[in-house]
Amino acid sequence: MSEMLPGEQFPYEELFESIAESLVVMDRTGLVVLVNRRAESLLGHSRDDLVGKPFGAIVNAQPGDTQTALLATGPEHSVELVLVRADGQFFTVEVIAGQPDEERQGFIVLVLHDVTKRKDEEAALLARSHQQSLVAELGRLALTGIDLDQLMTEAVNVIVTDLEVEFGNLLELLPDGRAIFRAGVGWREDLVGGTTLELRAGTPAGQVVVDQVPILVEILSTDERFSELSVAREHGVVSSLTVPIHSPTRPLGVLAVHSARHRSFLPSDVHFVQAVANVVATTMERHRHEERLRERQLVRAEQMAAIGQVATGVAHEIRNPLTSIKGLVQVNLREADARGLPAEDLRVIENEVRRMERTLLTLLDFARPPRPDRQRLDIAVVIDRVYTLVAGRARKQGITLRFQRPAGLIWVSGDRDQLQQLLLNLVLNSMDAMPDGGTLEIELRTPRDGLVEMLVHDTGPGIAAEILPKVFETFVSSKETGIGIGLPVSRRIAEDHGGTLAAYNLPTGGACFALRMPALD
Repeated sequence: MSEMLPGEQFPYEELFESIAESLVVMDRTGLVVLVNRRAESLLGHSRDDLVGKPFGAIVNAQPGDTQTALLATGPEHSVELVLVRADGQFFTVEVIAGQPDEERQGFIVLVLHDVTKRKDEEAALLARSHQQSLVAELGRLALTGIDLDQLMTEAVNVIVTDLEVEFGNLLELLPDGRAIFRAGVGWREDLVGGTTLELRAGTPAGQVVVDQVPILVEILSTDERFSELSVAREHGVVSSLTVPIHSPTRPLGVLAVHSARHRSFLPSDVHFVQAVANVVATTMERHRHEERLRERQLVRAEQMAAIGQVATGVAHEIRNPLTSIKGLVQVNLREADARGLPAEDLRVIENEVRRMERTLLTLLDFARPPRPDRQRLDIAVVIDRVYTLVAGRARKQGITLRFQRPAGLIWVSGDRDQLQQLLLNLVLNSMDAMPDGGTLEIELRTPRDGLVEMLVHDTGPGIAAEILPKVFETFVSSKETGIGIGLPVSRRIAEDHGGTLAAYNLPTGGACFALRMPALD
């Protein structure tokens, strides 16, 4: 093997520089003898730093191992090596090496291709596939009827293990706006399994419940959005990712992972944690539905007794007028042919019949409301009309009315009168909850996924915890003069329009009613 002497030129050096590839030439001993400008840029080293040194010195491997790997390559074979730039950054290259021969004086020409981006994309795909399998397995466990607490614990363990963080937690939202620490990893033992926490807007968890969107925090101690002291700060959390657990109608809680070291969570991390949260949300909704069914079965006997009392009252109201009619007819039957029925008796009969009709129509309207007469509506106009109707009362009570509306018109297909009745019921309920004044706000949001959302929230005391789970049931009311029909009728109107109506308490105080219905283009 010949060696290059000082001042000696590598054969075809001019052609070597003009090739649009990153090229490195080394001798049989592995010493670099020449690099082109493209290779200098790729490696982050000047040729003065490279020439005369072992190529293995810039490779994340032993020089002898590198030499063996390169000699095993050829025009039809390649090897991947991890290199180190001058700034210490690692990257991956695919190397094709020409075999040394006497014509090239024993030199080995290396062609380097940077495949770091491709390797990162392959790693991301593998990680994504693994995460999808974890979510699928969690969904399978949910379908087997696993205990809800066990599923929550498994969900937290899955995200903590996969994302390699120190902390994870699942908080379930309570009817009063607080949250219970249902499952966690890395926290004090006394926190997990039953501790109740206040969800404030100055904490990531509290803000997620309000906004219903994921929140990422890179450095908790310097993030000005979250100045409130929190359990995370107490445990030395630096970075965190918090996502909402929500059903189609209301927030259910939050799922979060936290790191004790600085970390920038990726969009793929957000999607993964949110997918796990969605599995938990579906399971929570199913368990709550099953609990509601059991509760309804337990109170069915009481409901049937109440229905019996109502039926008795209705029968009494109908029987008395029928008795009057029957008596009058019997008295006058004998003289009907000769004189006809007396005018006074006819008026009595008419009034009694009308009374029966009113009683029956009231019951029928409640049981079977009229079908909506739909037309194309700008829903903001309906909201403006409702505010006009209650403006006088709002001034007397010291209530501030606010309306957040997006730019542009939002169209729906609906019955103007029924939708006005629905929104008016919600607004009046909120005003009843603030006899000494406050703020009532309707937030109209831009349609998303084909649905328009209207949020009616106030600064009152919120819905009582014992009332909230059954607030839309008939004859349930927290007001002394209420009969519990307004909200059931409102929900029925929403459902007749293809929408939903839900109620929940906000962590910042007050109640919120969320109306969602299909939007028109």
